[in-house]
Amino acid sequence: MKHLIIAGWHTDNNKGDQAILISLLNKINENLCDVKYYVQLGLHYRHPHYPYMLIDTSSILGDYDIKALTSIFPYCPSKSLFYKHIFYLYYFIRSIFILICPQVLGKLLLTKVEYNDIKVYFYCDLLVAKGGHYLYNGKDLSSIFSLYQQAYPFFLAKRLRLDYYLISISIGPFNYIIGKVIALILLINAKAISVREQLSYYIACGLLKGRREISLSCDLALSLTLRDVNENVKSTKDSMSILGNGYFIVCPRAFFPGDKNNYNYRKYIHIMEEIIMELSFRNRERILILLNSKPKNTDKTLVDDDEHFVTKIKADLRSCDNIYFMDKDLNLWQMLDIYNKGKLVIGTRLHSLLFAVLAAVPFVGISYNNIKFSIFDGLGLGNYVFSVNSIQKNVIINAIDDILRDRGIIMDKIIGARKKAQVLISSDRALNMLIERLRITNEKPI
Repeated sequence: MKHLIIAGWHTDNNKGDQAILISLLNKINENLCDVKYYVQLGLHYRHPHYPYMLIDTSSILGDYDIKALTSIFPYCPSKSLFYKHIFYLYYFIRSIFILICPQVLGKLLLTKVEYNDIKVYFYCDLLVAKGGHYLYNGKDLSSIFSLYQQAYPFFLAKRLRLDYYLISISIGPFNYIIGKVIALILLINAKAISVREQLSYYIACGLLKGRREISLSCDLALSLTLRDVNENVKSTKDSMSILGNGYFIVCPRAFFPGDKNNYNYRKYIHIMEEIIMELSFRNRERILILLNSKPKNTDKTLVDDDEHFVTKIKADLRSCDNIYFMDKDLNLWQMLDIYNKGKLVIGTRLHSLLFAVLAAVPFVGISYNNIKFSIFDGLGLGNYVFSVNSIQKNVIINAIDDILRDRGIIMDKIIGARKKAQVLISSDRALNMLIERLRITNEKPI
């Protein structure tokens, strides 16, 4: 049996990250069987349903042998800035000592659960970064620590001489030189690297300066197919019967990283209200606002930003009888089934637009990160994505009208873009090297 650790973002009920993980598992299992997967968590929340996304992945893919590995970096619940600094400093120093001598100091400094999970690195065959927005830091210093947390499994792997692969990752931006240094260390020691967007490719090439080969891939979620959805979807008719087919999907994001004083948020929510109102009253379109729900049995139904968005929309648009809110905890296949029945998507979350591409549904995107959303430029769909810094209601409405007028042509264009993405993923050099390495790796004794 092969043993593979997968690192990445697994800390919430994010369907985009779930789609990436499932796609990676599918790609490996198309070529191999008898693989034991360990998913390295980024943060350790003390909640019985954490990490829900991973629990849900296991439940909808019962054939995979998946185990979660606890992070050695606990979540800090305190709102005190002073306490947070002390908290993170302690765990940073502890992590450095563990890197010095993982077997001995790990046993002394870690909890029993943490050490048992760290021991997986001692006998595992390989480590892989599963893709997504991985190596970057914002303008605040806490983002440097977050970058260090994301990078730590690879530092540990390097210390233990465990080879690792970086698959379809996003890189940048970096607001501090230390962020570039951490990224460079990870990149230069990887066995193979592929990146998700052209901008990430340029940033990686600038950091490595020709010292390593980098391949251009695409978001792994785009390797899913409609057949996957149709074969796996559970019925959503109870929640969707009132809508049928052909509705507008609005997938908001009302929190933007680095948005000081929530300037973009206030501007965004005002414009989104106007767009929804105009579509509702003028066009009499049925509008489904698709929200980022929290898992069942947690304290809240929605994540904080969506909860605020819904509260304000409901208060301001009480008279609209053709606006519906989907805040149920759907699995990935149920959510993709909703996209399949949509007429047009207005999305601010990256994977809401990628799911639209999967379903061949026209979309209007509102970008809050030029690197992440540049993936659509590479697919020839950049004309349908607008920056949150410069959005105007009339521009978005005109774009929607143009898309509806030429919907058939645009759907064909999206299908072509989807095929291009799947070719890029199939020819991903780093992914293919990982699979080949797993194929020839002999089983190691535990």
